[in-house]
Parts: sequence; structure tokens; C-alpha cells
Amino acid sequence: GAECQTFCDPIEGSYTCHRDTGEKICNDTKTGDNCDQCKNEHKVGQDCDKCKRNHYGAECQTFCEPNQRTYTCDETGEKICEDNYFNPEKNCNTFCDPDLGDYTCKKSTGEKICDDNYYNPQENCRTYCEPTPGNYTCHNVTGERICDAGKTGDNCDIVESSSKIGIIGGAGGGGALLIILLVILIAVKRRSGGKKDASEETRREEGMEL
Repeated sequence: GAECQTFCDPIEGSYTCHRDTGEKICNDTKTGDNCDQCKNEHKVGQDCDKCKRNHYGAECQTFCEPNQRTYTCDETGEKICEDNYFNPEKNCNTFCDPDLGDYTCKKSTGEKICDDNYYNPQENCRTYCEPTPGNYTCHNVTGERICDAGKTGDNCDIVESSSKIGIIGGAGGGGALLIILLVILIAVKRRSGGKKDASEETRREEGMEL
């Protein structure tokens, strides 16, 4: 200054001093009245060249705090799931152990993928079902047997009776056959009734003659 009353002692790595005013001039990475703070709030160190704890990346912008049970962090801050834990976007919170059932685990999400002919992932794919042509197929999620048309029973190997199917439009024309039988029966009854009436009329006429 004009009276040389401004004191400024340059510190290498932090600041220099303006030759006229003595004002501190912070270097490119520092800020603050005494140039003792890093411009990048995620960095530390004398030269502001280190990331704060649990911060990663060139500018230390990526935050990752390891979880002792489910994941660690690599040098870029990406979450690395521990064995049998999946879905890093959700903090590796999906557990999947293929040794506990008949399935594999989808690498990215940990979704259970049942082995062939095994179903019901909610129960570790313990439901076995192998489709039998002509008898049944298997529900694509639960593995429940779905009987083919006209089949019933636990194994779908019993043919349903025509009486369960219905009178009209039944299987194999059974409904139509029943209708024909009913018509014939009615016709026979009417014919028998007609003969009976004729016999009574004849007896009455014979009685009158006597």
C-alpha cells in the first residue's frame, strides 16, 4: 500500500500477494479470505487434489458409502454388490441365492428365473409341472395344472361324463340323443293311451247291446 502498512506473506499452493495493494490472490483451486478452502467442496488437501471420504470420480462428485452387508464401492464410486445381492440402483437390496431353490438369479436385478418345468418364484420355484399333451398344460407363473377341455382329476386324466357337460350342445351329441329318446317315450305313452280309450269304448257298446 501507499504507506506500506498492509502485510501479506505469500503461501505456496494457496495464494500470492498483489504487488500494489497486498491483497491475497488465491490460486485456481482455493477460495476464502485466507485462501484456505477448496473451491470444489468435495475435495480436500493442501492442493485440493483429493476427494472427501466416500466421494469418487475426477471431480469427486459421485457419492458412495459402502454397506458392510450388501455392497462396496469401486474407484469410480460405482456400487459393487456382494455375493447373492443384486440391483445396485437400489443399494443392492435384492437378495437371491440360487442354492435355496430351483432357479438362477438375473444378474442386474436379482429376479428369480425358474429352471425348466419349475414354477412359483415366490416359493423359490419349488413347484414342478411338466405339461402332458392331451391332458394338461402348466400355468406360466404358479405351475398349476390346467386341464384340457373334457378332462378332469388331479392329473387331468379322467374324461368328464356327458351328464356334466349339459343336455343341449353336449359332447359327442349326447344332448341331441337324449332329446330323441324323450320324444320317442312321449309318443309311445300317447299310443298306449289311445289303445286304452278304444278298448273302453268297445266294452260300452257291447254292454248297450245286451
